[in-house]
Amino acid sequence: MLRLSWEDPITGDQREWSGNLPITIGRDDTNTIPLHSTLVSRQHARLEAQGDRIVIRDLDSTNGILVYGKQVRQSRLEDGELFQIGPFTFTVLIEFATPTPAETGSVPESLSIKWRKSDETESQTILAKLPVTIGRADDRGLPLQGTKVSRHHATIDWIDGEWVLIDHNSTNGTLLNGEVCTRSPIPLENEIQIGEFILQVTIPEIQKKT
Repeated sequence: MLRLSWEDPITGDQREWSGNLPITIGRDDTNTIPLHSTLVSRQHARLEAQGDRIVIRDLDSTNGILVYGKQVRQSRLEDGELFQIGPFTFTVLIEFATPTPAETGSVPESLSIKWRKSDETESQTILAKLPVTIGRADDRGLPLQGTKVSRHHATIDWIDGEWVLIDHNSTNGTLLNGEVCTRSPIPLENEIQIGEFILQVTIPEIQKKT
C-alpha cells in the first residue's frame, strides 16, 4: 500500500492519502488526489506499480514533476523520497507487507536518535517511529529548527535489510561521518550532520530467527 503526505501551501495544513495503485494527481476533481493550483495541470501525473516498483509518470503536464529537484518524465519512487507537483511537495511512504520472523527477524518499529546543536554539548534523545522524517517542517519525526535545515531535509528508514539515510535534495546537504550523503547505509558507528545539528543513531541489533 502507498501512503502520500503533503502540506497545503496556502493553509499550511498537513494532508495525507493512502491506498492502492494506480492513482492520478491533477487539478481536475476527478483525479484520485485533486490539487487546486494553476501550476498543476488538469491531468498532471500517474503513479502505478510496475512489478515490485512504484513509478511516477508525467501526463504531458505544463510544469512537470520534480524528483530530487530534477524534472523527470518518469521515475521510480523509493520509500521516504519526495516529489514535487506545482507548489505541492509529497513524501512517499511505502507500506510493505510485513515479513515473517523467519525472513528478516524482528525489525523495530522505531529508532533511537540522539541529537544536539553543533555548538552545544547537551544532547536530547528521541524514539521516532519509522520511517524517521527529518526537517524544519516535520511534525511527526524529528523536527529541527535551524536556518540551514530544509523543510523536508532527510529520512532514515529500514530498506532492503539495512538502515538507510536519504537526503531529499536539501539546500545545505547531509553529512554522514564527514562525507556528503545523498543515500547511504548507516554504519554502527555514525555521526550525521544536518545543518546546525549533530545526530547519532543507535543501530538496534536485529536477530534473525530460524
